[in-house]
Amino acid sequence: GLTLRHVTMDPVAGSVLRVDPSGWTAEVSVERSLIGGIRADVGAFAIRVVDSVVDGRGIAYRACGDPTRSIATDAIAMGPSSPSLGGTVATGAELWTRGATFLGSVAVDALDAQDSVFADGVQALRRQDGCVRYSFVGTDLVAAQTDLPATFRCGPFPPPTFQTTAFEANGYGALRLADGHPLLSAASDGGEVGAYHHLDRSGRLARLRRRAAEFVSLDVRSGVELARWED
Repeated sequence: GLTLRHVTMDPVAGSVLRVDPSGWTAEVSVERSLIGGIRADVGAFAIRVVDSVVDGRGIAYRACGDPTRSIATDAIAMGPSSPSLGGTVATGAELWTRGATFLGSVAVDALDAQDSVFADGVQALRRQDGCVRYSFVGTDLVAAQTDLPATFRCGPFPPPTFQTTAFEANGYGALRLADGHPLLSAASDGGEVGAYHHLDRSGRLARLRRRAAEFVSLDVRSGVELARWED
């Protein structure tokens, strides 16, 4: 098997994690990492993605001017090539994910997801297996359910607003805390969904706002203002 932990890949350069089709008994796990897209065929074990960003968009950070985009690909694609979301494919990897953010479309054979963000849509070939819960799967949940296994408390939600999706920029793949977006409290434990779920950022911010008034005099009105991300 292969476990990637605290690994950073360069999605702008087109880096991908590619699983050899002949290694169908390999167990692949990605934990607390920033990686490019995943290319895998059918396997005996589901690919595990935990507390990580899987980036198929490949947007480059620029200090001046707008970010630049490389050739966009899927975050996870079935088979050796990268089919478009909704395309006809025969085989693909199973995906088991907790607290992950997928930038780019996701196409898998079977899916079990929790506390995750599929920013550009997700498709599962086998809908009788697995479950998707406490996750963002798209703005139109009714349409999304035709390509998903059983769903539980997945919305509907407005699209996620990220601090930035440009690789190497501060706040990469992180939801904006200042927006009060419903996805900041949509996780199974009341926290934010996505790759930053394990940090409990929105929960700590909410607790600070509740407690701040206890540490100022009665004639002072307390408040919390977030500092600007610095690049």
